[in-house]
Amino acid sequence: VFILDLSQSMDNSGYIPSLVTAANDAIDTLLKLNKHNRISVILYSGNSEIGNSKLSHATTVLPIGRYTAEGKDYIEYTGTLHDTKVKTGDTLKKEDGTEVASIQKTTIGGTYIQSGLYLAYKEFESVKNDTVIDNSLIQGGTKRMPIITLMSDGRPTVATTSYTNIGTST
Repeated sequence: VFILDLSQSMDNSGYIPSLVTAANDAIDTLLKLNKHNRISVILYSGNSEIGNSKLSHATTVLPIGRYTAEGKDYIEYTGTLHDTKVKTGDTLKKEDGTEVASIQKTTIGGTYIQSGLYLAYKEFESVKNDTVIDNSLIQGGTKRMPIITLMSDGRPTVATTSYTNIGTST
């Protein structure tokens, strides 16, 4: 699961193009490395105001699965500096060849890493098929290893102690 920081500091520093390129390169490498590898992409940020927020801070733009894209455009960015959006790639398709619906998130607010991590945990929790059955592998299959890759420009600026209600930050 790739957890990508879309906080305002990432946009203000001009890091979004590099973030998207790095994520696309890593996704492409992982999907080509092994036919059993799957990926997921979560975009997160914080509220644009300091204080309590009930806003949705993290969005899963690609649920755990296998994807194909022309070039390496699994995710793309649009807009200009200080007004950037990251979205699913225009040529993105699921493993079965169906197109992926376009989902986007705009850069905003603080660095709410906790919301991205929580959503990644929920992604892993939702996966029922974590064993690979392949005749070329060990008899009985092999377990997939869940891995999180967090890409950010710094420490969290938003958090909560209400771990089961991640939508409320302070």
